[in-house]
Amino acid sequence: MYCRCIAVLIVISFIDFDLQIIPDILSIPGIFIFALSSVVIPEMTIKDTLLGIVMGGGSLYLVAVSYYLIRKDEGMGGGDIKLLAMIGAAIGWKGVAFTIFASSLLGTVAGIIIMVITRKADSKLRIPFGPYLAAASLIYIFQGESLISWYFSILS
Repeated sequence: MYCRCIAVLIVISFIDFDLQIIPDILSIPGIFIFALSSVVIPEMTIKDTLLGIVMGGGSLYLVAVSYYLIRKDEGMGGGDIKLLAMIGAAIGWKGVAFTIFASSLLGTVAGIIIMVITRKADSKLRIPFGPYLAAASLIYIFQGESLISWYFSILS
């Protein structure tokens, strides 16, 4: 299941970098296909999968609506919302929480680097967020549990 998810995430990342869109033809079926994670992956439950979908899509939807209400402008596309719902279906709610944090960190660092290199400190600079969501979810798939354990061990 993870191999299929990784393949879709790679394709989506390249499309988003190039065209700044995330095609519904990939993300929407991905939500339903990867919802089967709870059947295939022993650690996943149907509850984890459903919470992952709702938490993933819902959290970014709230961010997008809030941004629009404050700025009267679209700050995040619907493709990112559906992508995180798909990721939530594949890796569950814990993975979504990790992905939101890690992708925000990765996207912020990349955005700062892009602004420094291009010398554009413009608040209207458009950076595709999908590749950072994909990268963070891949980090979670391969090292998420150990990174979370490490993080909590340094806190205590």
